[in-house]
Amino acid sequence: MQLRFIDTEAHAHATPLLAVPVLKDADASGGVLAALDSALGGAVTRALSGAEMQGRPGDEVLVYGVDGSGPARVVLLGVGAASDLDAEGLRRMAGRAVRTAEKLRVDTVSVVLDGLPDLDDQVMAEAVAVGAGLATWRFRELKAEDEENPATDVTHVDVLGTGERDALAAGAMAGAAIARGANFARTLQARPGNVATPTHIADEAVRMAGSV
Repeated sequence: MQLRFIDTEAHAHATPLLAVPVLKDADASGGVLAALDSALGGAVTRALSGAEMQGRPGDEVLVYGVDGSGPARVVLLGVGAASDLDAEGLRRMAGRAVRTAEKLRVDTVSVVLDGLPDLDDQVMAEAVAVGAGLATWRFRELKAEDEENPATDVTHVDVLGTGERDALAAGAMAGAAIARGANFARTLQARPGNVATPTHIADEAVRMAGSV
């Protein structure tokens, strides 16, 4: 997975899928939701007025772009009350964004960090990068691909924000490194014992150390 931080406004970012965290009882009167609502012809307001999107954890609504510019699709993901939102909640939200991209068969997803409560920018970016990176992992070695229903891997994740650029970039970079390390360990663990011998694991560790 390739992950990058982009200092840009969400409504102007061209992407196959834009994931937007929505706090409980949020509205589109200001901030990132208002900008997206304007760009999407009022679709955000309509989504927030429905019972299926009240900002509760697990709420999810998908809307589509209208003019070919900016995001092609926007998925609104409920994250609960502002007072309860923490890094773990953001990790879970980013994982849900990746799952939505897989269902839609797109290989790129962008996650917005604007409009959230007073969480540290670096902590937010790291949490989203870790959550997205862990969600992209699949163990497909030694397995035949389903030719009739091939899986779509999410290979690119963009973290968007207009906050403190250096902190956001540092958090995204750290989170991506954490996810890569965890996924490397998961891959070794998933390999059968006749492949993941002690020698093999040692060789892989040396190879990974040499690539850092």
